[in-house]
Amino acid sequence: MIMALGIVVMNMQITRALDTLKASQIGAAALPILVRNWHYVNSSLGSTISGKIVYGANGDVNMTVPNKTAFGDYTLESSWGYIGHNILTQCYAGGCENNTLTTLTPNHIEFTDNHGDTIHLLKQWACQ
Repeated sequence: MIMALGIVVMNMQITRALDTLKASQIGAAALPILVRNWHYVNSSLGSTISGKIVYGANGDVNMTVPNKTAFGDYTLESSWGYIGHNILTQCYAGGCENNTLTTLTPNHIEFTDNHGDTIHLLKQWACQ
């Protein structure tokens, strides 16, 4: 059993409260196209927030937004899984959120989060 961020991994299942994902729904086993380093852009908040996000093959996520706070970079660790039906689940220390995938290509993934914001994951910056 492994415990990270309030999420228990036991017998290759992630369990948190009533949320359970099987091994086939975690990381690369579930959605291999998502596993890589991405440029993250959220422009739905009235201002653009961007940074880097890494979706790992084992279901781990690391996001960094440069210079977001007076103390420097903002970082967030979480876990992810794909339950099918265009639902990408991300779990944080405070709970899990289901996001709706709207675009899924090798160079661009887009989803709507539980706040209604549109999140873009880009393989390269648009200006490159």
